[in-house]
Amino acid sequence: MKQYPIAPLIAAIERAYPDFDDRTRSKTLGYQPRWMAERRGRSDGVREDVADEVAIRLGLHPCDIWPTWFDDALEGDGDWTSFPTCGTEAGAQTHRRRGEKPCLDCAEADAIRKREWRRAQKAKKEAAA
Repeated sequence: MKQYPIAPLIAAIERAYPDFDDRTRSKTLGYQPRWMAERRGRSDGVREDVADEVAIRLGLHPCDIWPTWFDDALEGDGDWTSFPTCGTEAGAQTHRRRGEKPCLDCAEADAIRKREWRRAQKAKKEAAA
């Protein structure tokens, strides 16, 4: 998975929330309080799925932060059809958190998880009776 430089992301976050400290910025974006501080200390960049998620949370498109975003897609540097978690129960939650309808693989994995949970609850109830 492609890595994008962290500096443009930090700059975009600081422009979006100029009066906030790093802890408040992290919480406002929905992350743990240390998220910004941890990102500042990294040199390896940020994965494309995280880059996309943070850009959207800022109300931006990733190409607004990284101008090569579309060129990278055309060159085939990343898998632009799914998230790394697609096909898992967590994938459906990722889609919903982003305001999207879950893809078929994620919806199926989520349905399986729900069925298994209901079976386990039923078995617990019967064992208790």
